[in-house]
Amino acid sequence: MKYRIRVCLLVLTLCLVCLTGCHRTMNSVIQNEPRFAGKVQSATEDYVVVEVLEDEPLHEEYATIEASLDVELKDSYCSPVLGDEIVVYYDGTITDGRAETVYAITLQSPS
Repeated sequence: MKYRIRVCLLVLTLCLVCLTGCHRTMNSVIQNEPRFAGKVQSATEDYVVVEVLEDEPLHEEYATIEASLDVELKDSYCSPVLGDEIVVYYDGTITDGRAETVYAITLQSPS
């Protein structure tokens, strides 16, 4: 009986360790996720409209991108103001000029 309890506790511990490894950190997002940089054109409670910088690869396809402010990492910069230069880290999908799944936003230079 003690053997089964130990095995169950070991399996439970391994499961918990595996689940904690799935949590994203700001450093892992910055190092691993797709991103684009740009200047804030406008902002609401839910979205920020970003004018993509000319040297960004996405600029050829999108002059502006609307990015969700419902970010996964809550320590992101979520109070953008007109003219701020920000970097948006997202899942790599832009649909109809929108980046819906945003992991983080950082401030590159204030307005």
